[in-house]
Amino acid sequence: MRKAIYNIFSLAAVQGANALLPLVIYPVTLARLGAGPYGLMVQAEALSLFLLTLVLYSFEVTGVAAVVHLSTSQAKQQLSDLLSRILAARLVLFCVGVPVLCLAAVCINSALLPVVAAWCLVPLSFVISPNWLFQGLQDNSALAVSNVLSRGLAMALVLGFVTTPDDIILVPIIIGSCYLAGALVSLTVGMHKHRLRFVAPSWMEILALLGSGRYVFFGNLSTIVYKDINTLLLGILGASSGAIAAYSMAEKLAKALQALIRPLNQHYFPRAIQLADRDVPRRAILLRMLGLSAAQQAVLAVMILSAGVVFVVFGQRILIAIGGESFLPAVSLFFFMSLATLIGVANFMLGTAGLNAMGETKLVLMALLKTGIASLVCGSLLISLWADVGAAISFVLGEAILLAMLLAGYLRRPKPEKSAGTSPI
Repeated sequence: MRKAIYNIFSLAAVQGANALLPLVIYPVTLARLGAGPYGLMVQAEALSLFLLTLVLYSFEVTGVAAVVHLSTSQAKQQLSDLLSRILAARLVLFCVGVPVLCLAAVCINSALLPVVAAWCLVPLSFVISPNWLFQGLQDNSALAVSNVLSRGLAMALVLGFVTTPDDIILVPIIIGSCYLAGALVSLTVGMHKHRLRFVAPSWMEILALLGSGRYVFFGNLSTIVYKDINTLLLGILGASSGAIAAYSMAEKLAKALQALIRPLNQHYFPRAIQLADRDVPRRAILLRMLGLSAAQQAVLAVMILSAGVVFVVFGQRILIAIGGESFLPAVSLFFFMSLATLIGVANFMLGTAGLNAMGETKLVLMALLKTGIASLVCGSLLISLWADVGAAISFVLGEAILLAMLLAGYLRRPKPEKSAGTSPI
């Protein structure tokens, strides 16, 4: 029990730092940069998320599962091999992805290129940081310390040096550099603490690793479409800078809320993998996953209610303090979009944890692909009609569509054959 509480506290520190950064930085940068430069900055960030998804690949799921299933007799050697293969695979993916991302930026808007290039520092930091390792071992102290310090330094530097619209490029450079420094520290400390070492993997091992996690990766890529592409769609479909800024700010607040509940997601994740026993009827597993979700959703509901009370009491003072009148339109969008965070908790437990652990990676992939396509079509229509409001509706609709498909996956009859992509890496 004591270890569980300590692990949750460490995860809370990690995600708290991740949540606090956008809450502090983005309202201030919106006020200082203005809606136009700010809109360019967040569109470049949204584009860089595709590179982030590429380098994360499937390892935040399959890497955790692999650590959970390691044999205790050879754990150190197996962890060293696993760490080396995942790090090498991510470096390869980063090198392949950067030129493609820069080419896409030029095709969309050449003004995005330097800002996108600067945002690439953030995906590079996730190449290096072994979050999956700490989560699988349920020992997140080193990650917690490095995250708190690096995010805190990033906030201080952005607030100190970003003062005019000409400073737009400094935001991703500062954030990315601080993230990268924190990742190097956590990797070094984690390797020393667990006595791990680098072992040069072969190309065949890297390719086998990428092949084993391909379904989860394509699912993650589909997730980007229904969760993170709306900012880009607003720009492509000609929405005003004000609409882009309002939606982006609301999205940052919603994602900060998701980050605050993520420690419980991550704490229950190994437990959910264990509960997803293939010999148990699907409906029984569904009830287990919904039970894990309900506890987290109750905490999240309290957070949303508390945020509403704080805004009612202190909203005007906060706006005056940050000098961000343009921040106000985002507030109503945020409270509507917070519905998606409640649904998202269930989607994580049912899909990422439950069905993947049951060997239904193809089912999860197809659910995510269908959700991505439906969200892209509906989002384009809604955004063309109602701009930022349409984007907010699309944000919630995507999670609702995915939930319906995952529930259908649990309620359908299982096939006799299990998916081939289920063994731990």
